[in-house]
Amino acid sequence: MTQASHAPPPKKEALTYFNESLISVVPPNCPDVKLGALSECREVIFCGPNVIEKMSCVSRSTIGSYSNIGVASYAADSQVGRYCSIGARVSIGGYEHPQDWLGLTSYQWGKNTEELVSPEAQAQLSGNQAPKQPLTHIGSDVWIGDNAVVKKGVSIGNGVIIGAGSVVTKDVPEFAIVIGVPARIARFRFPNDLRIAISDSKWWDFDLEEIAHLPFPQVGVSLTRLRTR
Repeated sequence: MTQASHAPPPKKEALTYFNESLISVVPPNCPDVKLGALSECREVIFCGPNVIEKMSCVSRSTIGSYSNIGVASYAADSQVGRYCSIGARVSIGGYEHPQDWLGLTSYQWGKNTEELVSPEAQAQLSGNQAPKQPLTHIGSDVWIGDNAVVKKGVSIGNGVIIGAGSVVTKDVPEFAIVIGVPARIARFRFPNDLRIAISDSKWWDFDLEEIAHLPFPQVGVSLTRLRTR
């Protein structure tokens, strides 16, 4: 198929913003982003359009176009693809404390300790560099059900469904449906040949206006129309 030929989008600036109001707001200079009540973002690149529902927190992440995050969810140090649907109370890339240090607390590297100790002690604690956290990768067109947990550093393929309440501890291949604690593959959404065809189409790279004509319930017809663009 012929891919959409677009000029590269302008580079997005990372946004840090806390919505202290009880209604959704559009943050400054981000007309295609909506932040729900009491939601927070820190150093986040929104590709837009995006909706972050109330009481959610996103940090040091990139959120692809048309991807939305549900109520009271959390994502950190993550790259989220396009057209993703992230449910309520989901945790993606949550911080993991070191297991081989003397202790488990973040006080060991001086986090939030400035008012608890002397400047000398703070300097000593801060000398212990916090463990580096790996990026978590979420593909495009991924659906993550309510109360699911995706552990830090995991890669989720395109078209994956993560069942509600699942805990994902390892990489998930494209179009798999995973459930359970820890999550396991229950089945794949499509036969192998159809998975390959959908993956090759990369339909999620198109803007919504360009694919609005597709009969989405008819996968084969949609793929044919994409190939003949």
